[in-house]
Amino acid sequence: MENEKLIKEQNSTMTIHYLIIFLSTPIYVFFFYFLYNFSKLYFLIFLSLSLLITIILISQTKIEKRKKEVYVGLLLCFIFSYSLIRLIQKNDFLYQIHIYYISLVIYHYSEYLSVLFYHFNNCSWHSFLIDQSKAWMYTTSFSFIEYYIENFFFHKFKSFFLFTFLGTITLIIGQYFRIAALFTGKVSFTHLISYRKKKEHTLVTHGIYSISRHPSYFGFFLWSVSTQILCMNPICIVMYIIVLFRFFKDRILIEEPYLITFFGQDYIDYKRKVPILIPFIAMTQEEENMYLERYKINQKFGNTNYEDNESED
Repeated sequence: MENEKLIKEQNSTMTIHYLIIFLSTPIYVFFFYFLYNFSKLYFLIFLSLSLLITIILISQTKIEKRKKEVYVGLLLCFIFSYSLIRLIQKNDFLYQIHIYYISLVIYHYSEYLSVLFYHFNNCSWHSFLIDQSKAWMYTTSFSFIEYYIENFFFHKFKSFFLFTFLGTITLIIGQYFRIAALFTGKVSFTHLISYRKKKEHTLVTHGIYSISRHPSYFGFFLWSVSTQILCMNPICIVMYIIVLFRFFKDRILIEEPYLITFFGQDYIDYKRKVPILIPFIAMTQEEENMYLERYKINQKFGNTNYEDNESED
């Protein structure tokens, strides 16, 4: 009975977010389009529609704890629509930041949807990862500040097309890796390091995982740095590379030993075939052998539970 109630809640939440994405977004797009084209009648029509759609979606969310998720979803779609219209406006010299905003919205919504689909028990408005860490919030805010200040004083420097083009292409590649990792890993992917092997936890080696054994980390690393190349933020480019490399190096070197103790020789064989794609991160042979031996001991004594705690992504 409890399981049926949970499934019903999940389906209802999915429906609401499908409507947010596929119904409210086009309305917001037309709202901004007619606003910037000074068509008062159509602007008022789509303003009324956008308010009506927003009210309906919020009112249809009967579970109070899900309302914050609807608010965040509507806000993200609003930002997406605004940036899309600004991006296609002629002579908008801030076009790089609008590409950045659009990509940020896609990132946050895809993270939320992956939790909604595969880890609904843990789903909340925090699953958008907007507040994933103070460091993330500070660096993202600083990237906006750097862009606007430098654009004001050094606009010609910011308008160098080659960096914009390169940043956009690598941004798309990085975001593809990240999103593909979420939806290929499914229930085996979590935003937390697993210190204990769960029944549904399997070794995923197909799809994007056949190119990188940590595609979500590589994708996030490439995507994040690319947003700063796109915006030509020299300070943030250096800062992002240093901070993200140190973060993912520490994280991978914590996670890989557990993966060996979960999957043994299968993971070591996979590890030797498929790279991480973030350079200069590797375990020693001695460490591999030590954790493989631990796997064999655990198998011998039937021990597959390790520590009952997890660490945030």
